[in-house]
Amino acid sequence: MSELKPEFKEKLLKAKVLTQWKKNFNKCYPERKKDYVSICDYDLFSNFIFASFIWMDTPEGNDFWRKISML
Repeated sequence: MSELKPEFKEKLLKAKVLTQWKKNFNKCYPERKKDYVSICDYDLFSNFIFASFIWMDTPEGNDFWRKISML
């Protein structure tokens, strides 16, 4: 199992959304469950959040993840 980039994990923890992010990622991509290698290829946090899952398919919705992506 691979881990998230430390800087991405830190931002998710600071925003108190790491658990929500993991649940949505694992739900949208069960075949990649807990394998974060490809998603961590992004240099920018905003691109990482954008590519993590389809925001409107999450309980939090588009506005929530858009705000998180701007951290």
